[in-house]
Amino acid sequence: VRAGGIVAIFPTHIAVSLLALWPGSRLFPDLRRTDSKAFKAAAASLKRSTLEGGGQAWKGLKRLLSNPRSQGFFFLCLFTGSASGIIETYLFLFLEDIGGNALLFGLSVTVTCIAEVPVFAWSSRMLSRLGCEGVFHLVLLCYVLRLMAYGWLGTLGNPWVVLPVELLHGFTFGAWWAAGTAFCAEVAGEEVAATALSIFQALHFSVGFGIGI
Repeated sequence: VRAGGIVAIFPTHIAVSLLALWPGSRLFPDLRRTDSKAFKAAAASLKRSTLEGGGQAWKGLKRLLSNPRSQGFFFLCLFTGSASGIIETYLFLFLEDIGGNALLFGLSVTVTCIAEVPVFAWSSRMLSRLGCEGVFHLVLLCYVLRLMAYGWLGTLGNPWVVLPVELLHGFTFGAWWAAGTAFCAEVAGEEVAATALSIFQALHFSVGFGIGI
């Protein structure tokens, strides 16, 4: 029953590909001089730049949140995070129900880690050929294949077949992370570049992952 319930969840995460944009950062004045007049002048300059930078950051964040492409990318972060949450929370329970053991679980994690290495190594070439949005589509395709393959494991009756399936983790994590980070750097304004990366991570690892579990 538990395995059947888990397999039933997978198809709900098979589909959708959307795009996006980002923002965030702040420049501070030089405070190397320590005499009182220079320090007061620097402090005043810092206060002005902080207020101005804060205003620019809010404007940049507002542009980001109102942009349809940004909203699409935010939704995509929730999708990938929820899919990851399902996999990392329920996969081993599913494998145990169809005859898997601790050795298989350990080897599964090993394969996922190894799969990330070449994808990260070749990520710059991948991005130069496909672009960020092209890699996003590739990541979604790999999620579809990965989740469908998990559903087929119960029919095959051999939990060890999961090992080659886990090679797709190289794309669903490695390619996704490389493309998402590059995308944030590419489209973020100076005002909110750091904020963009923070939102990216929060939506995937926190909100999206929480939806998945």
